[in-house]
Amino acid sequence: MAGTAARAAAALAVGLLTACAAPHPAAEPERTAVDVATDGYVYGYAPVTLARTRANMLCLLPVNRLHHQSATADPTSRVVVAPNVDTLYSIAWLDLREGPVLLTHPEAGDRYFDFQFLDIYTDVFANVGTRATGSAAGAHVVVPPGWDGPLPAGAAVIESPT
Repeated sequence: MAGTAARAAAALAVGLLTACAAPHPAAEPERTAVDVATDGYVYGYAPVTLARTRANMLCLLPVNRLHHQSATADPTSRVVVAPNVDTLYSIAWLDLREGPVLLTHPEAGDRYFDFQFLDIYTDVFANVGTRATGSAAGAHVVVPPGWDGPLPAGAAVIESPT
């Protein structure tokens, strides 16, 4: 008798969980064209803006190479949004279609440095530098999504999501 009651309770629990797993069709509000357009804007704004910035900058710099800023920014600087006015920046646009890109850096001593990696949605997917990896010399290889090829020996792997 106890086994039958336990099986019945378990069946009831499974039934309740199944019923609660998916929202009732009436719980889904009807989506308007404005809702769909808003979602498209929110989803697409970052990649479109980054693609525009990349296109503008690639007229001036080659891909897969660090370009170093030679002077600090001032209030008239418009290359990136709100740059720090006391920081020298370097930038590289990585094209991983041909395969991985190797980043090496020397020992930094007491100096602060950071290589911040952003995907097409402007989300940071990796950091290399004082806080994240230390100030010792390093080698890091950035690979495209799903890369399954040869890699440099001893390099830390950073997989790019885009």
